[in-house]
Amino acid sequence: MILGPEPKAPTMQFDGMLEETANAEDTWQDAFKAPELEGASPLLITWGVTASADLMCWDAASDDPAEWPVLVFNRGEIQFDRYNCGMAAFLTGVLREDFPKCPLSDVTLWGRGEASFQKSRR
Repeated sequence: MILGPEPKAPTMQFDGMLEETANAEDTWQDAFKAPELEGASPLLITWGVTASADLMCWDAASDDPAEWPVLVFNRGEIQFDRYNCGMAAFLTGVLREDFPKCPLSDVTLWGRGEASFQKSRR
């Protein structure tokens, strides 16, 4: 699921971008990290989650959003990995199997080729 943007203010919603970003920040502390992420202190913004509780985030440390790489917490591997692309390129890469292995523990979209997007009913 792609999470909708939210204002950085208290909210009654418990499954949106703010809540999942807090989950990613907590998870970062104890998770394994790919070698290029060791010692890193990313500014995480979670933009997506999977049915397997994987977290897809931006590292928003740069002032330029066009330079924000995707960081993925793969719940099955308990590890964060970095993908030097934006959200759209990452999702396209998952659909087209453009990565050496599926970056997510949920393989529902892996290699599907294409997908349709539906608006949430919230």
